Amino acid sequence: MLDGKKTWIGIIITILGFFGLGYLVNGQQLGELINAGLQIVGLVMTIYGNHKAHRELKARGGYR
Repeated sequence: MLDGKKTWIGIIITILGFFGLGYLVNGQQLGELINAGLQIVGLVMTIYGNHKAHRELKARGGYR
């Protein structure tokens, strides 16, 4: 379903967390927690998506 899009979604989530999407919630500590959570989820998705894409490329015959 999300083949090839996990890396981009992860990057977008990371950027949203980096720029402070948590301002939508009252309470500075809760906002900071949401920002940190978005950054972590985004980074994990980016790493996983990139790893999976490279594994599939290698399975198809490598880089040309």
